[in-house]
Amino acid sequence: MSLPSLAVSYSQEDWAFVLDDADRYAVTVVFMIGLAICLFVIDEFRGTRPKASAAFMPVFYPDESIPWAKLNDYEYFSGLFGLGIRKWGLWKWATKVVRRSATKATKKSQGEEDEHSYRDMDLPWTTVVHAYIGYMVLFIKGILRECLWTVTFNKNNNASENWCPQWWKEFYTQHMYRRIEDCWNRPICSAPGSTIDILVRSRHDHMAKRFGKFQPTGEVQKGCINLASYNYLGFGGTDEYCTPLAIKALDQYGLAVCASRPEYGGTNRLHNEFEAKVAAFLGKEDALVMGMGFATNSTFLGALAMTECGSLAKRTLFVSDQLNHKSIVEGVKQSSAKVIGFKHNNMHDLEKILDRETRSGKWAKIVILVEGIYSMEGEFCRLRETVSLKNKYKCYLWLDEAHSIGAVGPTGRGVSELFDVDTAEIDIMMGTFTKSFGSNGGYIASTNECIQHLRRCSLGWLHGAAMPPMVTAQAMAALDLLSTERGKAKLRAVRVNANYLREGLMKLNLRVIGDIDSPVICVMLVHPEKIAQFSRECLKRNIAAVVVGYPATPVILSRARFCVSASHTKEQLDATLEAVKEVSKIVGIEYGNNTNESAARAYRTYLSEAPIITNPLPGLETYWNPEPLVPNYTDIERESLSSKRRRALVRADRGASMVRWGSRSTHR
Repeated sequence: MSLPSLAVSYSQEDWAFVLDDADRYAVTVVFMIGLAICLFVIDEFRGTRPKASAAFMPVFYPDESIPWAKLNDYEYFSGLFGLGIRKWGLWKWATKVVRRSATKATKKSQGEEDEHSYRDMDLPWTTVVHAYIGYMVLFIKGILRECLWTVTFNKNNNASENWCPQWWKEFYTQHMYRRIEDCWNRPICSAPGSTIDILVRSRHDHMAKRFGKFQPTGEVQKGCINLASYNYLGFGGTDEYCTPLAIKALDQYGLAVCASRPEYGGTNRLHNEFEAKVAAFLGKEDALVMGMGFATNSTFLGALAMTECGSLAKRTLFVSDQLNHKSIVEGVKQSSAKVIGFKHNNMHDLEKILDRETRSGKWAKIVILVEGIYSMEGEFCRLRETVSLKNKYKCYLWLDEAHSIGAVGPTGRGVSELFDVDTAEIDIMMGTFTKSFGSNGGYIASTNECIQHLRRCSLGWLHGAAMPPMVTAQAMAALDLLSTERGKAKLRAVRVNANYLREGLMKLNLRVIGDIDSPVICVMLVHPEKIAQFSRECLKRNIAAVVVGYPATPVILSRARFCVSASHTKEQLDATLEAVKEVSKIVGIEYGNNTNESAARAYRTYLSEAPIITNPLPGLETYWNPEPLVPNYTDIERESLSSKRRRALVRADRGASMVRWGSRSTHR
């Protein structure tokens, strides 16, 4: 609100015309609240309670929703606003400042360094407050829309949708996400090369009706610079080497195998050849490939969690980085293992957890789960230090290289090559072909025993459809190219392009995150309204970029993400920087570049030179002796055979006794 304007004297007739936008908006909000209350009271007197959505019910009818009537006042109001607060959570929030000060004082007295690498992510308090106010305004607007949708005469037309039983999730989806749904799921009309053609969509928005579905208009926006696809090496479109081999495989083997890998006809020569090449490329004994990258994590982690003695044995413990991908989260959920998260890239926290859990004696084995490049941060994992802790506490390491394989390293072998870590130090290497290889599916590389176990026990392997032949041929051709001069030139190009764009964005006074040499670069947006505004303004200037918000990121850490490709030219990157410069001024995201370039380069060097510990902690074997990574099937089969023999002898003894008992009874 503009305070000086209120001090000016105006006549009664002119007063309505001097209100600025904020004043008009405030008056409108008050009027809408009054109107909603009036409509609600009228409906109550008429005895026609509306068919309210799950998002609306707790606000006006708590006794008819989830068990709100049985909750006390504290639980009711904490759930009413969808905050998910519990008593201990509220206490921890209230004492957070005191505990943080005490922790810092303890670290300082013990001479410990903070676990921040080189980047201070603290945002100005004014920016954070502004973001929270933005969410508050959206919440109020959502309540007003619910009033119009469920209390007014449109209530019957708006009551046909199936709602999520957790009303606050549905409320967020309807009023935070769907209002800016046009920023995601944009269909394209071309191959995902350095530029793409985007199909234009539209929908009719009405204040008193729910958000409708987007419909194509028939228009196509051509020539948008593609910074949204994970097409790191530029194989996403037509390639002079890969495409003919994919077409040849299509002619020879058909479109699909129509079976899972263990079934008859589910495995062909291409699959066996590809698995051998993947294992040799990564320096592992064996490898397997499957048709879906997401499922490579989500369906194989459950098999890895199995222990030698089954459900009667100690469980497996997964120690997972808190920013790991959703596929890892789902894989852990579907397993029998327990999971403990450690702070992102925080080696002090990881070591503290490993030391505590190895001493507890509760676990059969411990597996550390990390990613090579974290796709929402653009940051590398601290692989050398993670390997040191794995060796120090005799744990196992699962490395997800979905975004790093084929994108970093002199020959594209991922972060293990980039940071000079022997792949023998990494127990399980997982990756996908959906990004750098321009194909589909994923792989796991490990020892022969581990791969055979995963083939026996993984639901994704046993029941998932095998990779189509043309998809396999495309990924194998791209893998072959990495060892050639053309492949090495692509790897150099993606590194140079990524660093060039990263430096250019920092010069625009933007808050940029992402490590040097990473092909993923993020720019902080923070405010909820700026998510859609940034995406739409970029698209107007033919820039296709990804915007990310809650729940993929923390609430006030929404961001834009740029994925750089080897196929991008310098002219395209310069055009991108020019467009982002205009958009950043319009949207207002110039939060200041807080990255010390010399410190960033020193940190990047440290990632490649940190010492690796190979020996376990002295005295560790006295209280920690983990099981093998996968069950020993020789021992299990031997034990199973002996148990079968024992059961057979017991049955034989029972049979003999029954015969004797029967003969005695007959004699009597």
